[in-house]
Amino acid sequence: MNVTIKNIDIQFCISEFEIFGWKPRADCAVPKGDYNDEKDVRFFNDYPDMFFRLSANQFVILFPEDVHAPMITDGILNKIVIKVEI
Repeated sequence: MNVTIKNIDIQFCISEFEIFGWKPRADCAVPKGDYNDEKDVRFFNDYPDMFFRLSANQFVILFPEDVHAPMITDGILNKIVIKVEI
């Protein structure tokens, strides 16, 4: 099933830190459930190609071709997520 993600995510870390897993959508082969049109999201069981860390007051811009696993942290996570329709 070819799904068109409709938004770019801008995620801003307010907490001390947040770790993300990342993999190109084109390399994902193991979907976990169907695309959710209301939330504009599709999950995968593929292992990330890389991990990166955001510290407080840093942000990341994630395009539809960026499959990401956010919210990896040791404590309470505070963040802002902005979805920009494309």
